[in-house]
Amino acid sequence: MKLAAILKTGAAVIVISLAALLALQFIASERVEVVELETTSASGEAKITRLWVVDEGGFQYLRAGGDSGWYQRLLEQPQVRVSRNGNWQAYEAREIIGMGPQINQLMNDKYTWGDDLIGMMINRADAKAIRLIPRE
Repeated sequence: MKLAAILKTGAAVIVISLAALLALQFIASERVEVVELETTSASGEAKITRLWVVDEGGFQYLRAGGDSGWYQRLLEQPQVRVSRNGNWQAYEAREIIGMGPQINQLMNDKYTWGDDLIGMMINRADAKAIRLIPRE
């Protein structure tokens, strides 16, 4: 009987710990500026993804991992829309080779401990810098 109670308590601790980690991740992700990126799937369906953004040299930049769905979609269809502060604008998304480390640093400067926390779960070494170029 004692073993069953210990196992039940252990399972409860694990569930509570996972819930707390997910809540912390959400707080880390949403506490500073977040934009909405609209990409288009191969079937033409619009997909919205919430992302962090930084500004550098007069452009806005997103950071992508090579396996993210939104990144794969914009490689296929680089014409995207972004909502920043509630205003939608059309862009061409273009990967800027070699700028990943600089965008990583700018993201860390802006998002501080939130970027550190998520960086413990996601390898940033292969981060891709995505420049948003306004379309007319």
